[in-house]
Amino acid sequence: MSILASGFATNCMEFLDQAPQPPSKDSVQAAIDVLYEVGAIERTMGQQHGYVIHQTERLTPLGQHLAKLPVDVSAFIVMTCETWDPKNDQCRLL
Repeated sequence: MSILASGFATNCMEFLDQAPQPPSKDSVQAAIDVLYEVGAIERTMGQQHGYVIHQTERLTPLGQHLAKLPVDVSAFIVMTCETWDPKNDQCRLL
């Protein structure tokens, strides 16, 4: 989330691939998938001739809130958040 919150990139995988010792693509994709599933990011797929050629990620309002929290606290909130209500900008906890 910090990559997106800082504005360094709109594609986390491409950004992290430039690191001297990048994390595995599987671990990055798993993290992106979890953030998408809990509603912290939105994904947009660019297509050309029916093939996905580029994915961009963007923080949702929930993601913007989580990005401001320390990692351990935000992980706890994501794990305990049952539903996010974007209309009221609130999370209902389990």
